Amino acid sequence: MFNKALLLLPFAVGVMSVTLDVSFFSGASCTGVGMGCTDIESDACCADYNTSAAWQSLSTSSWEGIASNTYVHAMAGKTCSVNVGTVSSAGACFDSGSATGITSAIFYNGAGTALKKRDDDAECTPHPADFYFYSPGDGFKYIVDATNPVHSTNINSATSSEEVEQYILANFEKKVAA
Repeated sequence: MFNKALLLLPFAVGVMSVTLDVSFFSGASCTGVGMGCTDIESDACCADYNTSAAWQSLSTSSWEGIASNTYVHAMAGKTCSVNVGTVSSAGACFDSGSATGITSAIFYNGAGTALKKRDDDAECTPHPADFYFYSPGDGFKYIVDATNPVHSTNINSATSSEEVEQYILANFEKKVAA
């Protein structure tokens, strides 16, 4: 019985879903107000599909179980169509140098310039924003649910980052250590 369990272990590990989290930031060096996607699979393109929002920087987290040679690409275009930069480890920050440089992200597995999608060559699957956040420098990150239509409508109708910051601070649903 024990031997059979050991034989099945590699199969069970091989079929587990591999995901990571991506956060986009309005400011340089992964600061300011932002939005993020959680549990992105390798064929998913994370973007805020309800707005024309663009971001300056991007970081990732939750790389547990991610294979080596995995790269997250900061992209321009809602369909992850133009590569503008790469993050190759959890916690690293990519700064595009432009407040409107990044609109989406996808992760790939590859080496050097020969990039290929981790699982297959299928078109990317849209993964809409899961949350919006703001870290005002008090040691906390204030979060609202982007899938809530009231929140996404108010945030997407804001005319400045300051309006988004004020909205999040007044309506946050979760407060976590930054």
